[in-house]
Amino acid sequence: MTPRKPKHLHKTNGRPPVFETAEAMQEAIDSYFDSCWELDDKNKIVNIRPYTITGLANALGISRQALLDYEGKPNFIVTVKRAKSKVAQYVEEYLFTGKNQTGAIFNLKNNFDWKDQTQTDITSKGETVNFYLPKKDDMEAS
Repeated sequence: MTPRKPKHLHKTNGRPPVFETAEAMQEAIDSYFDSCWELDDKNKIVNIRPYTITGLANALGISRQALLDYEGKPNFIVTVKRAKSKVAQYVEEYLFTGKNQTGAIFNLKNNFDWKDQTQTDITSKGETVNFYLPKKDDMEAS
């Protein structure tokens, strides 16, 4: 019979997960998104705070990094990606309001891997440039 290791020597993978199932996480995610809206005095639904990754993580009771880590778990990939996509859509649409676009762009670059890209045409006004390299024999003759 193999002796058992003392409890303090057992390897653990950190804290137990906050969410055991994607369905439980989805309920908490839905609650977060719902909490960003309320009825005003005229019974009109108004946005009271923006959707954010950190806000989502805080509402779930986990860190931003833990939320991103859940995205790497097979049972949670779709749930987390869908929630992140909803936040990204909110931020993208905010770009079209004309208000604080710099903040929205910063958010998209840092949370959703957006990049500034510049394309440079090096083909001489759209036409292909051909390069001819001398043959080995021509090089030796010089």
